Amino acid sequence: MEKLEELRLRINDVDEKIVLLLKERFDIAKEIGETKKNLGLDVENKGREEEVVKKVRDMLPYDLKDLAEEVYRTIIKTSKDYQKKL
Repeated sequence: MEKLEELRLRINDVDEKIVLLLKERFDIAKEIGETKKNLGLDVENKGREEEVVKKVRDMLPYDLKDLAEEVYRTIIKTSKDYQKKL
């Protein structure tokens, strides 16, 4: 049980870092959304989305590629939804 608690503490530390990075990413997404709005550009940019997903997949070992893609597609969708509300 001690090992499990230790691992859970490590997960908690990682989660704190992820939350801070997500906030930073969403802050940047907001700026991008505002810039696109000012330029009259659409929020959707499928080419850029695929570029981001490919980059993430390329950074990981084979067994994690699909998992990371799923997470990133959710992050991208959430970012676009946020930008559309601006």
